[in-house]
Amino acid sequence: MLFLLALLVWGALGLSFVRHLSNGAELVRLRNALLLEDAPASHQWSPESVPADFKVESGPVHPLFARVVADHALHTTGDDWAAALGVGRHLLPDDMRPNNPIKASLAESYARIREHGEGYCGDVVEVFTALLNAAGVFSRPWAFSFDGYGGHGHILSEVWDRQRKRWGLIDIYNNQYFLGADGQPLSAMEFRHHLISGEAFHGERVHPDAPPGYVYPEKALDYYRRGAAQWYMWWGNAVMALDSHPVVTTARRFGRPVEQLAAILWQQYPRLRLLPDADPDTRDALAALRTRLKIFGWLGVAVLLIGIVSLVSSHWERVT
Repeated sequence: MLFLLALLVWGALGLSFVRHLSNGAELVRLRNALLLEDAPASHQWSPESVPADFKVESGPVHPLFARVVADHALHTTGDDWAAALGVGRHLLPDDMRPNNPIKASLAESYARIREHGEGYCGDVVEVFTALLNAAGVFSRPWAFSFDGYGGHGHILSEVWDRQRKRWGLIDIYNNQYFLGADGQPLSAMEFRHHLISGEAFHGERVHPDAPPGYVYPEKALDYYRRGAAQWYMWWGNAVMALDSHPVVTTARRFGRPVEQLAAILWQQYPRLRLLPDADPDTRDALAALRTRLKIFGWLGVAVLLIGIVSLVSSHWERVT
């Protein structure tokens, strides 16, 4: 009776997630809820004082990316910002803008971006981060959402310029970086401030021969402004360590959702932190979804244990 009751409650709770299984954007919302941390995203730090729980790339460089950086002279040479733009120019194909999701390993993603112009923003930023790591340039990923931290959104890279002691934002997928009135690259939070305040800035192409995400600047501005209220940071840049983890590589054979779930369960996936000024209702809705997911998981474990105990007890009664 206890087992059936627990199973009924677990099943009823599971039904509440059915609507989130309807499309990719809702699956992303489930993933983001699982990864949500209560601590807000902090941005006032540099690679010299990285927060202890920020997942920094610390393992060996992927041989492919080490070779690419060496063959194309992409190493930092006393100018981190120039090196980052050089990496971006190498990654973006001439006369093509990446499109269509890849959902593959870093090595396959790199080849498909370079050779076929494939890839969504997440694919392109992951490979861009891997190349930056291999080139000795530190970056951290920022993202924004249009739908309450679901799958409709965008991801960008913020690069640390050691020579100028400042961050600079690069939207590699849209082939853009942004300059303030003083002609200096804007950091992520400076860019967001300009969007909200209406202060003037202008965009420059990373690769002058590759198309931008938006031909008309006013459309790009509208796009970025619509996402300004829902910015968040992915709390780590260890894309190569994630890509090569044995559990993750095994799970990859069963599809992207299984791969990401395995990475989350083995604590390889970076956590997600919202900005302190996040809308309370939107933040609380994501936190409530996280709570329901955790209850569902622990209740599932309880159902399994109760079932095992019931089977053992039933068997013991028959043999005695």
